[in-house]
Amino acid sequence: MMAENASDGLYSPELIGSCSPTRIPPRGTGLLTSWRLPEMYSIIVRDHHSTVLDPGNVPLLVVRLAKSGVQQAEHRAQSRFNVVLAANR
Repeated sequence: MMAENASDGLYSPELIGSCSPTRIPPRGTGLLTSWRLPEMYSIIVRDHHSTVLDPGNVPLLVVRLAKSGVQQAEHRAQSRFNVVLAANR
């Protein structure tokens, strides 16, 4: 159910702040730890946005490669979408 306006608290600064990219990895890591999943999954959640590469962590490299591929596909799709919109003007 969507809120009619922001005054009902659905879009509060606290909610928006809790979704910031800098806060998601620690929360995700804590969640995976509480689920007792292997530590390698927590490391992937924690480090998949990091600028430092660990060439020895193959699962993390695969996730980063997939993320890069998705971002490139999104960029190409957005570029095509904009071209189509401009052609229809």
